[in-house]
Amino acid sequence: MKRGFAELTPAEALQAAISIERRNTEIYQNLAQTFASYDRSLGELFGSMAEEEVNHRLALEDYLRQQFPGEQPSQRLDPGIREVVEAPDLEEPEVFIFDNVTVDQAIDMAERAETEACDFYQAMARQVTDAGLKRLCQHMAEVEAEHRGTFVRWKQSRASAQDLQAPKGGSL
Repeated sequence: MKRGFAELTPAEALQAAISIERRNTEIYQNLAQTFASYDRSLGELFGSMAEEEVNHRLALEDYLRQQFPGEQPSQRLDPGIREVVEAPDLEEPEVFIFDNVTVDQAIDMAERAETEACDFYQAMARQVTDAGLKRLCQHMAEVEAEHRGTFVRWKQSRASAQDLQAPKGGSL
């Protein structure tokens, strides 16, 4: 029988959040490696975001251990939790072939990942009753929104730079 999100225990909700942070770390590490050789600034941005995601995961794991002694972070999300809180689906699985991903696809993927993580934490904050976990989720939602803003600004900056480089109309 499928449970609703509100029926997850705080420990299960944390496990789901840890799973999302782990997945995003892997995505950003792969993108950092992919872009490091031909777009250094983008490679560094993804590398920095991978470090941020590691820090998020570690904070969530620490909270899990402190609040739920004996509970250990799981490397794999329990199927019963996964069916309630699926890690954000980034659609377009072909973009995960990192050797072929374009700059625009990578930035769009990162922006979607941050948006979906933010949405997840906001939903989690609305559902959990534990005050400490609610505050943590609200904080994580704010941080993920800031990350999304980073990618939006990067995309806008890239578009502005491309506009400046585009040939102006008219010829002699």
